Amino acid sequence: RESAQGAGAREAFPIEEPMAAAIGAGLPVSEATGSMVVDIGGGTTEVAVISLNGVVYSSSVRIGGDRFDEAIINYVRRN
Repeated sequence: RESAQGAGAREAFPIEEPMAAAIGAGLPVSEATGSMVVDIGGGTTEVAVISLNGVVYSSSVRIGGDRFDEAIINYVRRN
């Protein structure tokens, strides 16, 4: 918060990362329909469902882009 205000923001409110991603992607976060956000990192993949301005479900698994890359490389080498 202090960093944002130091950069000139009048107000700053911390929000959960999946909610920030959904807003940035233009998803209808305030509607009663669910929107899924999938964040594939190097070591983990996080999934969240956003509805009615909140995160209604979230989960994280220890499979990420590094393992995807490895699987693709192995597939290409075999074929």
